Amino acid sequence: MIITLALDPAISPASWDALVEVVHSSTPLLLVRDHGILHAGTDNIDEIRTNVRRWSARAAMAPDRTSSMLCAFEAVPGRLDAHASAEHVSINVLRDVPELQIDEIFLERLRLFGLSSIGTLRGLSERHLRAQFGDLGVRLYRLLHTTSTTLPLFQPPDEIQVRVAFDDATCEPGPIYEARQQACTEIITQLSGREAWRVDVGVLDRSGEISARRGRIMRVAIATLRHLETHVDALIRQLLTSARRWWGLRIRLTSLRLPIGEQIALFDQSNSLQDLRVSLVPKYGSVIKEIRIHNPWSIIPEDYARIIGQQQ
Repeated sequence: MIITLALDPAISPASWDALVEVVHSSTPLLLVRDHGILHAGTDNIDEIRTNVRRWSARAAMAPDRTSSMLCAFEAVPGRLDAHASAEHVSINVLRDVPELQIDEIFLERLRLFGLSSIGTLRGLSERHLRAQFGDLGVRLYRLLHTTSTTLPLFQPPDEIQVRVAFDDATCEPGPIYEARQQACTEIITQLSGREAWRVDVGVLDRSGEISARRGRIMRVAIATLRHLETHVDALIRQLLTSARRWWGLRIRLTSLRLPIGEQIALFDQSNSLQDLRVSLVPKYGSVIKEIRIHNPWSIIPEDYARIIGQQQ
C-alpha cells in the first residue's frame, strides 16, 4: 500500500519542505511527485495520520501511486482512508493532476461521452482516447494504467548544521549565547551566498542527542549574520528554563535556496514616439505634421486621412 498526501499548491516552498521532512521522519520511502503532492510508505501509519490531521492534508492509501493520488484528491482534509482502487473516484479530480493540466472544458467533453468516474475511463483503450482527445488522451491513458507499487529511498536536500558541545552542563545564558555566536558565524560561512527559509535550535543532552528544540519558518529568508542571530536568540529564549540543562547547542538551517536574481537594464530605454514628439515641439513645432486616419475604408485620399499641424 502507498499513502499519498496532497496540499494546496499555493503552500510556500519552506512550509512544503517542513511537511516533507516530517513525513520522512516516519518512513524512509518517499517520493515528491510535485509541489504539494507526495507518496509515502506505510512504515508508521499512526504518525503519518497525526501529521495529516495537523496539516489538514488530503490523504489516501491505495495499492499503487496513481490510485492513491486520485483518491487523495477526493479525500476529506485531515483524514487518511484506505481504498482498494480508484474506480469510484469522480473524473473531477483530474483537474488536480499536475502533469495533465486538464480544464473544465475537457471534463465536460468526458461527461458528454458518459464518462463520469475513473473506472469508466479505465475501460477505454488508448486508441479510443487518442481518437477523441489527441495527445492529452494518450497522456491520460498512460497515467491511469501506470500502477507502480514501489517507492524509492528519499534523499533529503542539503542543510547546514553546527553543534557546539559544553564541557559541563549549564542553564546560564552566558555560555549558551557565546556558543550561539560561534555557531552562527560558522553557519554564515557555510551558507556561501545562499538563503535559508527555516531555522531550528536544539538543546543537546549528555549523550549528544536533541532533548528539546524550537524552529520557525521564515517570512524573509536568512542571508546575513545579524538576521540569523536575531532569530536564533528568540528561539533560545523559548528554550531557556531554570530546570533545563544544556550540554550543548545545535543550530540547523534548512530549505536552502539561491537568491532570486533581479533583471537589470543593459541598455538605456529608448524614448517613445510621444516623448520624441514632445521634445521636438519647442524647436520644430511649426513644421511638424501629423497624419490622422479619418475613414480607413475610403479609397478617396482626402477622405481617407488628413494632415494636421502640431499644436504648440
